[in-house]
Amino acid sequence: MGEFVSIANADEDAHQGPTLPERVFTEAEKGFAHARWWDRFKLELEIADVSMPAVQIVLWTVVLTIVAMWLFAIVLGGIFVVFGLAVPFMIRSILKRKLRKTRNAFADQLPDSLQVLASALRAGHSLIGALAVVVEESAEPSKREFGRIVTDEQLGVPLEEALDRVAQRMASRDLDQVSVVAELQRRTGSNSAEVLDRVTETVRERFALRRLVRTLTAQGRMSRWVLTCLPVGLLGAIALLNPDYLHPLLHTSFGKILLVIGAIMVTCGSLVIKKIVEIEV
Repeated sequence: MGEFVSIANADEDAHQGPTLPERVFTEAEKGFAHARWWDRFKLELEIADVSMPAVQIVLWTVVLTIVAMWLFAIVLGGIFVVFGLAVPFMIRSILKRKLRKTRNAFADQLPDSLQVLASALRAGHSLIGALAVVVEESAEPSKREFGRIVTDEQLGVPLEEALDRVAQRMASRDLDQVSVVAELQRRTGSNSAEVLDRVTETVRERFALRRLVRTLTAQGRMSRWVLTCLPVGLLGAIALLNPDYLHPLLHTSFGKILLVIGAIMVTCGSLVIKKIVEIEV
């Protein structure tokens, strides 16, 4: 019967071992498990809601870096191999941006979440019950993170400790104040709703100041991208309009060295401007 039906084939597939890529990913993850940065990297991917496994991101980054270095070496010459090292920095920048976007969304939703929390406390809910109300009323990522707090508390984790964990995950100093409120209520039975109103007001004022700072530094951020992209754009335009003009730069050793030095200087300048315009509030 097995020759005429697919059940036997399905059973055979089920008993087959892992494929070669799966074995490679498994062994690589075992090797990365001893690194200090591995757990932090996986946590950042979880917070950023990246679906691709961490080990696949690392291995594909290595592959893309090697391919980029090979292409630069063939097209432009051996000295341009170093440009391929920009691939891991670009991927890391994309992941960091996604992580920052998630944390910023949580920070933007936090004042409304605290307002709902204070209203639920006035309605007679306990603090953990009010947090459950916040979970029902919030959007992502606040829904997920406050749900984590409720789940941890149900598993026996002290509420202030569960709040501290989420505050660290979201890099939120404002949520630390809610942890203090939870501890005060547990110890003294204070009026948590009134305290949360003060916290919410403080958070909103900080957000207003943060938006003002971002507005004032908009010109600096735009200057960074203009100064970074202008040399690359000019190089591409000259290559299209007058390729012979770039011949000394691309086909002589001294020109290649100057080109690499220029790329390094542009990159360093971009990072310096980024450091100047990023002001923590």
